[in-house]
Amino acid sequence: YNSFDALNTDKIADFFTVFGDIFLWFVIINAASNTVLFILFNVLLIVGFSVVSLFASSSDIGFTIAKLVICSFVFLYGFVPFIAYLIYVKTKSVISIYVSRAFLVIDLFALFIMMFFMFPYELRPYNNRVIYIIYNLLLAFTVINLMFTRMDKKTNIFTKAMYVILPIFALVFDILSMTASIYRIVNYGLTPNKLTLIILNIIFFIHLIFISINTIKSFINSFQNREDNNTLNIIISSKPIIFVYVYFVFSLFVCFVIPIIYIN
Repeated sequence: YNSFDALNTDKIADFFTVFGDIFLWFVIINAASNTVLFILFNVLLIVGFSVVSLFASSSDIGFTIAKLVICSFVFLYGFVPFIAYLIYVKTKSVISIYVSRAFLVIDLFALFIMMFFMFPYELRPYNNRVIYIIYNLLLAFTVINLMFTRMDKKTNIFTKAMYVILPIFALVFDILSMTASIYRIVNYGLTPNKLTLIILNIIFFIHLIFISINTIKSFINSFQNREDNNTLNIIISSKPIIFVYVYFVFSLFVCFVIPIIYIN
């Protein structure tokens, strides 16, 4: 996709945008088709027809028709990713950019709410396994969202400010998750899952620092390069997207190295 220019962060960011848009179109098409099918099946049930009754039918014809109906739906669903891609090619949409920007606010709010779970003893991630999992899932979702978020000249100042605040807030949240991982390892022992999470927490920590420093530097450079009486255009570099290769190496480690370490 990037013509083997592996360090071109702009092309990597473009890839994330393309993938995000195709995925969103895939979700939209699936949601729409499922809604239509749900309505259709309910209409058929109202008029007294049911695919289940065909499966339960003692006749070979009824059973064959039911199988053909199910197989047809499965076959048609196989075209959904290609349809999503064609829609993206035709529209050149950038839905994923706007969705990821909207999630900046949602992520920040969710992180803020989860911070309060540190106060009740029984809801702390140190002892509560469910909260511990939620902490790590929310942190992972936040980092993924930051990778899909792109900031250009047209992005409003509020969104850019959120892009500054969220990584710093997530950094504090990651420290809590990391300490929870260490606490659980010390008290409950080291398992493959805990080893994976503690390494991932460390990677998140470094990545979030990278994003924060890069964003702050971009703001400072934009202010320094601003000419008198000119509108301030804050351009945030896409350099942190290069961290995708770190996650790729980490995934290889989890898939191939950790099983060898813990093999009986």
